[in-house]
Amino acid sequence: MHGYDNVNPIGSVTVDGAYLKSCFDFKRVRRILGVKDLVYETSAITHVYGLGYSFVEIHEKTIDMNARLWVLATPIDGTLIDLVLVSQMREIRKPRRFISGLGFLPMMLRHRLMNRILMSQQKRDVLQDVVIWERKQYRSVPRLCRADGPIGKYRRYCRQFYPDPTISKGSGDSVSD
Repeated sequence: MHGYDNVNPIGSVTVDGAYLKSCFDFKRVRRILGVKDLVYETSAITHVYGLGYSFVEIHEKTIDMNARLWVLATPIDGTLIDLVLVSQMREIRKPRRFISGLGFLPMMLRHRLMNRILMSQQKRDVLQDVVIWERKQYRSVPRLCRADGPIGKYRRYCRQFYPDPTISKGSGDSVSD
């Protein structure tokens, strides 16, 4: 979807109550100015605390960039969510590769510029996801294959944040899937 390639999980997805953690490496190719393809080699550690707070630690190896991303989702109604994206980047003291040309900029300006680039990429990825989210449909027993990875574990993790469908709703009637 976002141009990620060679996504490799590092270890397994772990769940401890409302906390979920996953680690993975991936490559991403981006075309710059329609002329040159740049390959980013990235490691990510995701920390998910419930359905509304995700924190991602990123290390982009070819640039030697470290960043943090927060994804904060607040349901507005049964259809809409308010999504806030936040990024924080460690200063890049000795730029590598294509950004080495930015070495002439004062560090604070270089830092702000790189953070804006990171945030614009994050926003672009989320906007691509909106098309999928708008068409989503709940399937109690979805068709899955091995390539879907640990999605079953994630679905079981998410269940804890929804009302138990077997619990009565006061009138004696039970709700089912």
